[in-house]
Amino acid sequence: MQKLISVVSQALSHVPDLKGSLLLAALSGGRDSVCLLVALKDLSGPMGFGLEAVHVNHQLRQTADRDQAFCEDLCRKWQIPLWACRVDVAGLVRKEGLSVEEAARSLRYQAINKVQSDRLAEDPDRPVYIALGHHQKDQAETVLLHLLRGSGLTGLTGMKEVSDIYLRPMLKAPSEELDAFAAEKGLTYVTDETNFDTAMTRNRVRLDLIPYLEKEFNPSIVQTLSDTAFRLKEDEEALDKMTEEAYQVCKAGDGLRVSRLNEQPEAIRRRVVRLWLSRAGYLKDLTSAHVKMVLDLCESQSGRKVCLKGFLTVERAYDILSFTFDNGSKCSETKGPVPYQIEEIDMNAFRRQNIDPASVPAFSSEQWMDAGKIKDPLFRHRRPSDYMVVALGKDPSGKALYGRKKLKEILIEKKIPQSQRDRLWVLAGGSYIAWVEKVRMSDDAKIGPHTERVLHVKGPAAKGENENA
Repeated sequence: MQKLISVVSQALSHVPDLKGSLLLAALSGGRDSVCLLVALKDLSGPMGFGLEAVHVNHQLRQTADRDQAFCEDLCRKWQIPLWACRVDVAGLVRKEGLSVEEAARSLRYQAINKVQSDRLAEDPDRPVYIALGHHQKDQAETVLLHLLRGSGLTGLTGMKEVSDIYLRPMLKAPSEELDAFAAEKGLTYVTDETNFDTAMTRNRVRLDLIPYLEKEFNPSIVQTLSDTAFRLKEDEEALDKMTEEAYQVCKAGDGLRVSRLNEQPEAIRRRVVRLWLSRAGYLKDLTSAHVKMVLDLCESQSGRKVCLKGFLTVERAYDILSFTFDNGSKCSETKGPVPYQIEEIDMNAFRRQNIDPASVPAFSSEQWMDAGKIKDPLFRHRRPSDYMVVALGKDPSGKALYGRKKLKEILIEKKIPQSQRDRLWVLAGGSYIAWVEKVRMSDDAKIGPHTERVLHVKGPAAKGENENA
C-alpha cells in the first residue's frame, strides 16, 4: 500500500504551489481513478492541498448511470465534494463524424476543464489542478501507439507527470501496485465493459499487443517502455530549448524562411516544422511522414505545395514556406479564436481621443471606421461572394461616387500570395467587407462628416507586422 502512496507523493512534490491548491480528481468509478482518489485523500492533509472529484457521464452505456451513482456514494462516504457532468457523446459523433473514442475524450476533457475554470474563477489566487489516473501501463500503451503512428521523439516521451494544469501522479506506478493498494484498502470499483472492446485501437494495444510482446520478447516490456519515456523526456527538454532558438531564426511572419531552415541540423529542422505547425494549431494527426513532406519542399522549386491530412496545404513561395486550408468553401470558415475585439463608441467619445483616422495605416492592427456602414459586424475569413466598396471619383456636382469590387480582385492587385488569402481576417457585414487586416479598408467605411458612431477595432500588437522584411 505504501508503494503507491510513495509514488504519488513523489510525483506531487514536483507540482508548483501544491500547498494550498485544489486538486480535482477525475473519477470514472474504475479501479485506477478510485485508487487515485483514495491516495490523494490520504495525502491531502500532510501535503496541504484541497481535494474534490469530477465524474463525467458519457451516456453511452446502460451502466453509465450506475457508475455515476457509485461515484456519488463513494464521495459521500469519503466526504469529498463531487461534480457530476453529463455529456452527449453520441450527438457529437453524429455532428462531427468523430469516432466514439475521440468524441468521448474530447467532451470528457471539456467537462473537466469547465469545472476547473469555474473553481479557479471563484478564487483566482488558488491554483486548481486536474489529477488523472494514468499509470505505468497506460504510459506504455501511449508510447506504443505513438510509435505505431510514426511519432518522433516528442511522442515517444509519452505523457508527463506534470503538464500545465494536468497531473498524473501514478504514472510510474505498475498496474500490480494498484491491485495491491485496492486489496489492502478493501476498495470496490466498477468495470467499464467498453475497456474490452477491441474495436478501439488502445484496447487492442492493451489486450493483444502488450501481452504478445510480454510473452514473445520481453516480460518487462511495460517497465521498459515507461523507463524509456522518462529518459527521453530529459533529452526532449534540452532539444526544446535548441528548437525554440532555431525557430526564432527561421520564422518570417507566419511562415518559415527556407534558406535559414536549411542551415539547421536535420533533427532540429524536423522539430522546427512541428513547432511551426503546432503554434498555428495544426499539430493534431500530423506524423513524421507529413513533416518529411514539408521538408522536401525546401529542396523543391518555388510554387510547389503539399496537402497534409486533407485539410492543410503547405506551399513554398520563393524563400518562404506558408500554410493554408485546402478544403474548398470551408476555407472561409473561422478557424481558431478571433484575434480582434470590436467596440462601438459615439463620435464625442471618439473626438476626445484626438485620433486622425486618415493617418492610421491600413496594416495597423487598430482601426476606426463608420459603424453605420456595417450591419451585424463580425470577423471571419473570406468567402467567394465577398466584395469591398471603392471610390470611383466624383460626379459633376462634386458628390463622391462608389462602386463594388470583388475582394478576390483586390487581393490579387495587392499581390497577396494565394496561400495567405484564406487566412486573412476580414471585418464583414454579410458579404460586404469593411476592412481586411493588413490590406485596406472599404472607402465608404472611412469616418466622415456624417459619421454618427464609430466602430473601434483592436487586434494583436503590431510587432509582427514587419517580420517579413
